[in-house]
Amino acid sequence: PEPVICADLGLQQALISLLSNAAAASPHYVGLEVAWSPVELTLRVTDRGPGIAPEVAAQLGRSFVSTKPGGCGMGLFLATVTAQRLGGRFGIHNANHEGAIAEIVVPMASLQPEGG
Repeated sequence: PEPVICADLGLQQALISLLSNAAAASPHYVGLEVAWSPVELTLRVTDRGPGIAPEVAAQLGRSFVSTKPGGCGMGLFLATVTAQRLGGRFGIHNANHEGAIAEIVVPMASLQPEGG
């Protein structure tokens, strides 16, 4: 069954940022997959853009790094910090053929309603 979870504003903003980044890299395709188990919630955003250069990938989410003109890298940093705050993890890597995959995984327990 679908889980009952509390909306986390930071998680919402992180997801919006990942979707925005994917749309900037790949205007004609952005994918969103949501999966859950009793243990964790997974949000996966995919695109068909140029992917991430290895030297940039090593820094993403750890400092303010951006490949977008005028970008400051805040969105990926927000996703990293939000996932960590919720006891989860954030990762981003190149897809096998084209584009990138960004994934936030958080424990379901961190999204449970008070007293639930």
